[in-house]
Amino acid sequence: MKSQESSPVSALIRHWMKKREMDRRTLGQLLSSGGNTAKAFRRLDEVLSGTKIAESFVHRVCRILNVPDEQLAVAWEAHLDQVMAWKVESRKRAAQEMMDRRGPHLWGVLPKGYHPSLITVIGPESFLLVLLPEGISEMPEFEQLSTVGVIARHHYAEHRRCRLVEYEFRASLHKVYRISVDGECLGQTKGELSDSRSIVRIGGKRNESSGVHSLFGSR
Repeated sequence: MKSQESSPVSALIRHWMKKREMDRRTLGQLLSSGGNTAKAFRRLDEVLSGTKIAESFVHRVCRILNVPDEQLAVAWEAHLDQVMAWKVESRKRAAQEMMDRRGPHLWGVLPKGYHPSLITVIGPESFLLVLLPEGISEMPEFEQLSTVGVIARHHYAEHRRCRLVEYEFRASLHKVYRISVDGECLGQTKGELSDSRSIVRIGGKRNESSGVHSLFGSR
């Protein structure tokens, strides 16, 4: 995870350490309480550097420093907002990298809860990703969707064993169409990129989703 040196929680703890005139060594020893001193110092350093901020440990630190509850509550809320913003930005970067690598493409959608065992071994792109001809993004929308429909129909005829229920045609980073296995355009999906990202299910476990499964694959 991205370093959180600017985390409001880290800043709050450093502020109160200075206010209480308590250095790292003293605070770490108090946190160990006769237990695992090395672990206590490691976790304290993670919080102070912002590399890992665990809520239960932060509460322990703040109790020792006698940080007012209301200040911790405000800092923690700001910290959660910051983490969410970083996650959204990270997803946007990952999506852009995916588009740069694949270009416009089709992605096969599997029935909910179904995942061929070979996908786990070989990877979903081997089964679900259909790369499209160069220049397709330059076509008028009607011609583009017609061409993609033909490709989807032919692909489905060759890959029925995957039990695909439809395809998603990602024309650009923010424009995605649903395509039936017969090649018919079923409309454009809605929602911002950060709302629609999902990862293919593996077995019965849903790694990440927002109601549209397999919008993005992963290598």
